[in-house]
Amino acid sequence: MSFEKVCRLTDIPEGGVLGVEVGGTPVALVRSGGEVFALHDVCSHAEVKLSEGDVYDDTLECWLHGSCFD
Repeated sequence: MSFEKVCRLTDIPEGGVLGVEVGGTPVALVRSGGEVFALHDVCSHAEVKLSEGDVYDDTLECWLHGSCFD
């Protein structure tokens, strides 16, 4: 396993999300409570970027239809 630096920690807003690309794959980085979580940056219901949504209670909400991803 290898690691690829895609941003600085300070680039991800606390309680927010940042969209990046890792090896050609879109990834949504969520920073909450001092931790960073990574999700595929494509909604499973519609092919839109989750990173354009909002973070509520450690959950990323799709901006298009309100589905939540934890």
